[in-house]
Amino acid sequence: MISNMSYKPEDLLMRLADKIFGLPGEKTIRQYIGHFEACYLGYAAQKELRIHAASGGIVSAMLIYLLERDIIHGALISRIVIRDGCIKAEPFIAHNRQEILGGQSSIYMEFPLMRDFQQLVRSEKSLAVVALPCHLQRLARLEARDPRLAEKIKLRIGLVCGRSSSKDLLIKILEKKGVQEQDIAAMRFRQGHWRGQTKLWLENGKKVSFPFQDFSLYRNLHFDCEMKCLSCEDLLGDCADVTCGDAWLPELRQQPIKHSMAIARTSKAAAWIEQMLQEGNLNMQRVPPQTIFRAQRRGLIPGKRGKAAKSRLSRLFGFKMKYDGPWQSRWNDYLVAAMILFNYRLSRSKR
Repeated sequence: MISNMSYKPEDLLMRLADKIFGLPGEKTIRQYIGHFEACYLGYAAQKELRIHAASGGIVSAMLIYLLERDIIHGALISRIVIRDGCIKAEPFIAHNRQEILGGQSSIYMEFPLMRDFQQLVRSEKSLAVVALPCHLQRLARLEARDPRLAEKIKLRIGLVCGRSSSKDLLIKILEKKGVQEQDIAAMRFRQGHWRGQTKLWLENGKKVSFPFQDFSLYRNLHFDCEMKCLSCEDLLGDCADVTCGDAWLPELRQQPIKHSMAIARTSKAAAWIEQMLQEGNLNMQRVPPQTIFRAQRRGLIPGKRGKAAKSRLSRLFGFKMKYDGPWQSRWNDYLVAAMILFNYRLSRSKR
């Protein structure tokens, strides 16, 4: 599946870093990615499921598979909508293939998915839930208090989370592109190969697109980051049955089809993935946990190992973070933490 390709300079730097610094030991890598039954790399076999996806279409393929076999009767997913000239993100229950495809593409701004959760799922017999790690943590607490809810939810799909930004960041980027929020009729945050493009459809019929990196650069630097994200360690959805996300591996950059990674955390999720592989719904292969770590190391290291550094430096930036966990920060983690906290404080002060 993965062939030798030419690499861009930044990819070569990543590969050089792997060789110089090496990878952590297996025990440490398992600390980073959490419990798992199996790890996978690949994409949805049907091209239709990949066209508008932010990555390899694996989440859509799994939901459609479960729906069409009556294992679930609905899937709680989210989508971007434009109402009264405002960009909003909202959760909804999808009941068929077309509704699943209508909710494709990632959402990179904060929204209260769990606020209306119980009302949304009340009438469903069985369902899957697609959510960020923090949402799944809240869901786990709800399930602990309500066994009937736990029985109703057949699959919890966690999306890899680098952090969540406020809507303010999106509006600032749109203004830099000369686009006003009220002029937008529809949008997708990210579509296409590798980092892809942000696509806008305006009310006057024009289309606007620009590299998603024009937005993600500021997002990755933690401008307009949500406060809760600074102290979150759960990037890979420890409460999920299966975690899915981008596979940022330099050897995949030139592949014609964008790949996703999947971490099956329960035997039930692993069994469904294996069944989909046998039936040709997924084009994936098992990979060692080291591959998953490499695919997400740029987020995992500052998110986990860097948390102690952020905690110690937080007072210098006007707030206090507590950390009593097992991770020990290194000197370079302090440099990254200082940059993160400075950018966070700078962007908040300009609101």
